[in-house]
Amino acid sequence: SRNCSEMLKSINSVSCKQAPLKLRIDRPPMTTVTIPLSEIPAAGSCLIEREGRRIVLCRSPLGIHAMNEMCPHQERSLEGARVRGTTIMCPHHGARFSLEDGKSMSPPLTPNPITMYPSRINGDVLEVDLP
Repeated sequence: SRNCSEMLKSINSVSCKQAPLKLRIDRPPMTTVTIPLSEIPAAGSCLIEREGRRIVLCRSPLGIHAMNEMCPHQERSLEGARVRGTTIMCPHHGARFSLEDGKSMSPPLTPNPITMYPSRINGDVLEVDLP
């Protein structure tokens, strides 16, 4: 009908100018917890609890590392995990992960990485940022 074609012409002739969209990503605030360096063993790994979170800590030639307690293979605890060079091995099924970035080094068991937490040494404590 005539009204429809007139509407289409008017719609097609309208020029829409919009301001560029600005993307805002809200991230949850980080919580920083501290662990005395004396609580972190020279070899192997340990499990500590801070702010209701369980964190696995270990040392390697790269430094001191903090990670989520759970292995992504079968959601079992990494408590008692062995450290070999720059890798950590799940004590339950032997899945290995890089301590540099958490990547799985055992793709047949799991392609998923472990969650590493940013950390730094400040005096005689390790500061760990938890999401």
